[in-house]
Amino acid sequence: MHMRLFHKNLGALAVASALAFAVCGAQGQGAAVPQADDLSGYIEAQCGGGIAGRLRLVRVDTSGVVSSSNSWRTDPVAIGDIDPARVTALWQRLDAAGFDTLTSPPRGRPIPDGISCAIVRSVKDGPLHAITFPDIYQTTDPGLIETRKVMSDVQGIGRSVAQETP
Repeated sequence: MHMRLFHKNLGALAVASALAFAVCGAQGQGAAVPQADDLSGYIEAQCGGGIAGRLRLVRVDTSGVVSSSNSWRTDPVAIGDIDPARVTALWQRLDAAGFDTLTSPPRGRPIPDGISCAIVRSVKDGPLHAITFPDIYQTTDPGLIETRKVMSDVQGIGRSVAQETP
């Protein structure tokens, strides 16, 4: 994996991602996988909360560029590359789960120090769709189970990029 390191404005990224976290786009039948040269299509995993109000963001775009950042480190945003076929596989898993037709599960009783997570998918000139998972959530819905697994896989890609960045 070829790694690069860019100094990005973490505040702007956090604000943009927080906005994406709060917004759910129109519901559809599944988004077509953008072409690899279309850098505006992406899947993003976000987790935030806890006493310190931490936020961790991992974005994988359709060309295979991965950006990973968190609010508790002063390091620059870690940037790396993965095979675009891996992104296509994640995209297809979300489609198979019916991602664009799913809605966020209801939030239960708030938990002190609770951390909520979300997965966002955006397509150029198309709808943005997000699913937010509350602090502790259990479900038997296969679509939500698979969506949560994809979110976890995206987070794992981000951890890998952050560890491999010099």
